Amino acid sequence: VFTGIFTAEMVLKLLAMDPYYYFQVGWNIFDSIIVTMSLVELGLANVQGLSVLRSFRLMRVFKLAKSWPTLNMLIKIIGNSVGALGNLTLVLAIIVFIFAVVGMQLFGKSYKDCVCRIAEDCELPRWHMNDFFHAFLIIFRVLCGEWIETMWDCMEVAGQAMCLIVFMMVLVIGNLVVLNLFLALLLSSFSGDNLAAPEEEGENNLQIAINRINRAVAWIKSWILEHIWTVVGKKNHVNPDHIVVDSEEDDKKMKEVLPLTFVTSDQPVSEVNAFSCSHGNLTSNYHNITFLRVPIAKAESESESECESDFETPEHEDEEEDEEDEEEEKHSQCDESSACSTIQKLPEVQEEVDDEDLDSNTPEDCCTEKCYHRCPVLDIDTSQGKGKVWSNFRRTCFSIVEHNYFETFIIFMILLSSGALAFEDIYLEQRRVIKTVLEYADQVFTYVFVVEMILKWIAYGFKTYFTNAWCWLDFLIVDVSLVSLTANILGYSELGAIKSLRTLRALRPLRALSRFEGMRVVVNALVGAIPSIFNVLLVCLIFWLIFSIMGVNLFAGKFYYCFNETSEEMFHPDEVNNKTECFALINDNFTEVRWKNLKVNYDNVGMGYLSLLQVATFKGWMDIMYAAVDSRE
Repeated sequence: VFTGIFTAEMVLKLLAMDPYYYFQVGWNIFDSIIVTMSLVELGLANVQGLSVLRSFRLMRVFKLAKSWPTLNMLIKIIGNSVGALGNLTLVLAIIVFIFAVVGMQLFGKSYKDCVCRIAEDCELPRWHMNDFFHAFLIIFRVLCGEWIETMWDCMEVAGQAMCLIVFMMVLVIGNLVVLNLFLALLLSSFSGDNLAAPEEEGENNLQIAINRINRAVAWIKSWILEHIWTVVGKKNHVNPDHIVVDSEEDDKKMKEVLPLTFVTSDQPVSEVNAFSCSHGNLTSNYHNITFLRVPIAKAESESESECESDFETPEHEDEEEDEEDEEEEKHSQCDESSACSTIQKLPEVQEEVDDEDLDSNTPEDCCTEKCYHRCPVLDIDTSQGKGKVWSNFRRTCFSIVEHNYFETFIIFMILLSSGALAFEDIYLEQRRVIKTVLEYADQVFTYVFVVEMILKWIAYGFKTYFTNAWCWLDFLIVDVSLVSLTANILGYSELGAIKSLRTLRALRPLRALSRFEGMRVVVNALVGAIPSIFNVLLVCLIFWLIFSIMGVNLFAGKFYYCFNETSEEMFHPDEVNNKTECFALINDNFTEVRWKNLKVNYDNVGMGYLSLLQVATFKGWMDIMYAAVDSRE
C-alpha cells in the first residue's frame, strides 16, 4: 500500500513538474531511486537472497529532512564533512592495512606453531594473525579499545617484547592520534557557526502546521465562548473574528509591543493596557487613540515599528504625535528601558517617584496581577496602617535573606545535612547514640530550611519565588524533608512509601548549586544544551531505526545456540547446527543441554535498538558479532 502511495506521488509529480524539472531537485531524485528499488523488490519477492532490497525502503525516513530543519542541518553538516575527512579516512585505512600485514608477517607462524599455549584443543581461536583477514580484525579490535586480551595471547605465542611494541604502536598511532584527529575534524564541522539556526524568511513546514492547528483550536474556543455569552445574555466578551493564539511565540510578540495607548472618552479610565495595540477592538475607535512613546532599548525598537504598522496614521497626525513625543519623553525617563516599555500610565498624570521605590532592597509584589485582579483584598495600601507595618516587615525579611551572613549560615547547614546523610549506613541500628543524634540533627535541619523558605516567601513574594527554578528545587527538597519529619513524628516512618521518599533527601547537596555562581553557570549551560542534545538524539534514533530494521530482517530468530549447562560451554556450530540437532542431544539423555537465545538479539526493533546501543558504546559488541557470525536458522 505504501509503495503504491509513493509511486502515485512520484507519477503525479512527474506529470505536474515535467521530467526535466522533476529531476532537477535532489530530493526528487532520492525519492525516485527509493520508489524504483521498492518496485524491484516487489517484483522479485520470491527470489531468495534479495530481501535485502527491502532495507532500501528504510531510506525514505530521510525525507523528513525536508520538513525537519534540525535533521536537514545535521545531514548537510555530515555530508560537507565527508570531503574533509576523506583524506584522513584513507590515512586510517592505510595504517590499519600496514599493521595488519606487519602482524601477519611477524606473528602468523607463531600463532600456528604455538597455538596449544592459548587453546586447550590446540585449534586456532577466533582472534589470531595467521591470515590477513583475522589480522585486520585484531587491528580493528585494538582501535576499538579491546586490546588487552589479544595482546596477552600474542605475548604467549610470539614473545613479550615484539608483541608489546606492535600493540603499543597500534594503540598510540591508530587510536590516540588518528582516531582522535578524525573526531576533532568531525567536531569542527559542528562548530557554533554551522549549528546556528539559519535565518530563513519563512517558517518551516512543521511550524506552519502547528500554527494552523493552534489557530483552528483558538477559533473554535472563541466561537464556543461567543455562543455561551449569547445564551447567557451577557455582553459579548469574545470576538470570534479576532483569533488569539495562546503560544509562547505570541506571548513574546505581546511583550515586544511598545506604544502606550489610551482611549479618550467620557468614562473615566484608571489604567491603560500597554499591550492593547495588538487587540482588534481598538480599530473602531482609532481616531480617539493617542500614542505615548517611551525610551526603549535598541533591540526593542523593531517591535515598536511592527506594533505601529497595524495602525497607519495620516501624515498630519504623525506630525502632531512627533511634537507630543518630544514633550512626553522629557517626563518619561527611567533607569531601565525594558521596564519602561511595559509601564501603564496616563500621559496627563505624572506620578512622583518615591526614593524608597528606587531602593534596591525594596521587595517586589507578593502575587501576580491576576491574583490581585481576582482577589482585590490582597492588594493592600502599604503607605499607612497595617499595610505599612507589613511592608516594613517584608523589608526586614528581605534584608535578612540578602545578608551575606545568612547565606553563609544556610550553606553551612546544607553541607552539614549532606554530611549527616553519609552516616546512615547498615550499622546505624547498632549505634544508638549516633542514630539519636542524627534524628535530632535531621529535625534541626528541617526546621532551619523551613524557616528559610518562609522568610524567602515573605521577602521575595510568591511571584518571584515560584518563578525561579532554583527556588523550586529548594521548595521540593524542603517538602521532602518536612514530609519525612511528619511521618516520623506520627509513627509512619516504616512505610514503604515514606522510605522511598526519604531517599530523595540525597538531593540536598543540589541546594548548594544555587549558592555558587560557577556551579550555577555550569548547570544553566547543561540545561540550555538539553534541547540540542534531544534533537541530536532524535536524529540518532532515526539512523538507528534503519539499522535496527535491517538487523531484524537479517538476524531475527538466528541468535539461538545450544548450551551445555553442566560444563557451561556452548556447542560449536560444527557440532550442533540447528534446533533439531540440539533437541536430539536432549533426547539422548543429555538433559543439561538447552536451546537458548542470546540476551541481546535482533528479534524485534526494540531489542535491535538495545543491540545497536551496545555496539555504539564499544561494550559487548564482540558477543553480538560472534552471534551474527554463528547465526543459524
